[in-house]
Amino acid sequence: MHYSLSPKKTAKSLSHLFLCLFLLLSSISAPVALAENSGAANDVQQLLQKGLTIHEIDQEVQRLSEQDTQFANQIQANQAKLAELQGKTEDLRRRAGKVLVSYYTGQRNKLWLILFQAGSLTEALDLYEYLSAVMDGDRKALQSYKQNVQDIQKTNTNLEANRTRLNTVKQQLLDQRKRLVALQKQLDAELASRKDAEAIKRQIQEVNTSWEQKGLPVFKTYLQALSDAMDHFPKFISTYKDSLTMDGFNYSLEIQDQQLNEFLRNENPLFTQVTFAFEQNELVIKGMQDQMNVEIRGYFILEQKPENVLRFVITHLKFNGLELPDTRRNQLQEQFQLGVYPQKIASFLTATDVRIEANKLIIHFAFNLGQ
Repeated sequence: MHYSLSPKKTAKSLSHLFLCLFLLLSSISAPVALAENSGAANDVQQLLQKGLTIHEIDQEVQRLSEQDTQFANQIQANQAKLAELQGKTEDLRRRAGKVLVSYYTGQRNKLWLILFQAGSLTEALDLYEYLSAVMDGDRKALQSYKQNVQDIQKTNTNLEANRTRLNTVKQQLLDQRKRLVALQKQLDAELASRKDAEAIKRQIQEVNTSWEQKGLPVFKTYLQALSDAMDHFPKFISTYKDSLTMDGFNYSLEIQDQQLNEFLRNENPLFTQVTFAFEQNELVIKGMQDQMNVEIRGYFILEQKPENVLRFVITHLKFNGLELPDTRRNQLQEQFQLGVYPQKIASFLTATDVRIEANKLIIHFAFNLGQ
């Protein structure tokens, strides 16, 4: 059987068909467009990341170059001082040798016999002052030679230490320069293929400027405040007495991240903008200030020498989602003393273990019987 449609029904059916196709295409194209935008944003983020890394490594190269010059100048100064000391050595050695020979042969002892030949008390006193001056001169000659030898040894030690440091700095400088050149080459190649290269370059410059002028000072402020808080850590235990438990001669300290946040915020209002969280094997510090997101991640290690300390090791620094390179982490690590010293809690305590679990930090202590 054959059915035919009227022109009105045919037009209506076609309109329904086009509507369905439009909705179908819209539902398909929208995610694709979002994915493309997301991919473009990720590409820009990676370029900004490389730009910040290059900026930081360039800063490290400049710092190492300054150290290179500093150590080279110290070596030159040490060499000049060593030459001066060595020039005095022969004269001092000769004088000291004469003094030692005179004592060894008994010549100085014979001088004291002159006192018994004095014709009067006044003459004896004059002879005594003369002999005392001779003895004092002998002592100074020996002391000068001894001090000269010690100065030469110290200068030699400093010279060798500076040479070692200079060689280390030169190698680090060479490595960082290679790294810088390689990264810059990658960035230049990626920008060369983009139509918006100039706009990206401006964004990179803005990020680097913002980091130097705003981001870095914030990180330094947070790390200094954290260092001060760690130094006052015994106060935490007196505030949260239940956090410390004793089992025989062993103690355990369990710190909840909620307690830590409360304690730090009471210590310094700056920490009201910061959140501390203990995750598995990691302490995560996040803050928001002046529309900047900062993040610090790290863990604690136990050191026994030169003293017992729980040292916080920085593993990640993030500024507005961008990762700072190892050069900046190492520099800030050296600049700030981030450690908990058990003997400041109690002189007889020594930390024996530390671990981070979800929402808590656990430290084990033992009696230090040597105290």
